[in-house]
Amino acid sequence: MDNKEDLTKSFGENAHSYKISNVFSDKEDLDRMINIVGPSESDIALDIATGAGHTAVKLSKRVKEVVAIDVVENMLNQAKLLIKENKIENINLMNMDVHSLGFKDDYFDIATCRFAPHHFYNIEVAIKEVYRVLKKGGKLYILDCSVLNLEEAKATINNIEKLRDPSHVNSYSLEEWQDILKNGGFKVLYAKNLKRQYILPDWFDRMNTPAKNRDKIFNILRGMSENLKRLYSFDERYITTYYVELLAVK
Repeated sequence: MDNKEDLTKSFGENAHSYKISNVFSDKEDLDRMINIVGPSESDIALDIATGAGHTAVKLSKRVKEVVAIDVVENMLNQAKLLIKENKIENINLMNMDVHSLGFKDDYFDIATCRFAPHHFYNIEVAIKEVYRVLKKGGKLYILDCSVLNLEEAKATINNIEKLRDPSHVNSYSLEEWQDILKNGGFKVLYAKNLKRQYILPDWFDRMNTPAKNRDKIFNILRGMSENLKRLYSFDERYITTYYVELLAVK
């Protein structure tokens, strides 16, 4: 089922916080993306669920053109501001859903998607659409929140994510991601889990998570098995989390 309404509610009201967030503008992460993808100045890139535009702006300095799409108009407005602040002229913003891309086959050299696939209501359809619009040899880069490949972790962390943000659909393990990409026709060139921390006050506030849901999340964390508490250490200020980073080629 289309979750555009949930996304608009979750992100439309909080769009500015994503423009100023250190998580999405992290220089080390963005530099690493460029090193992994290896863009060239003749490339045409698609940035999927661009949000406030940090990925698109970074890419724009290395490629011929970036088409940056999002389904949330307020996010695109924040991206417009970021583009203007950086005096970028080769980014084209479009309101578009990854599940139904309005581009011809074999068009893009690069596709990127950071911190968004966990919102896709049909990940298989989304990946097939990206595969369709990429040229032969085109590359797909993904960075997203993830879960360790344990049943307790999958259930617990996704439950927490949904309490924090109702538009969350599912976070996948590294192993699940590799299967999704291979089943979508891609060859996986690079796949890695990255250990990180969420700063909880910022993480909650960015989504205006209600106090009752914050309490539920802490109750869930306290009830985790000892093994999961070791892997997902936490206190009132932070929780250990994991990202998945992948590069695949058509």
